[in-house]
Amino acid sequence: MVELVRGLADGLTAYGAFSKPYLLFGHSLGAWIAHELLAELMRRHETPPLLLIVSGMRAPHLSAAEHDADRV
Repeated sequence: MVELVRGLADGLTAYGAFSKPYLLFGHSLGAWIAHELLAELMRRHETPPLLLIVSGMRAPHLSAAEHDADRV
């Protein structure tokens, strides 16, 4: 994940993606990637997105055992 996110951040920076308004969207595995990409961008002091949209993935701070949708 670290290499993927760093590569995405490098490529998007080179493209100039953060010089204009943008948002991040991810579903399922893409939600995890979008979350990690945002964390990397914040570490790099890049302009944050207007909005982060994630779906199909449990929030990273919730443990699977306590918040399993199949058991609730």
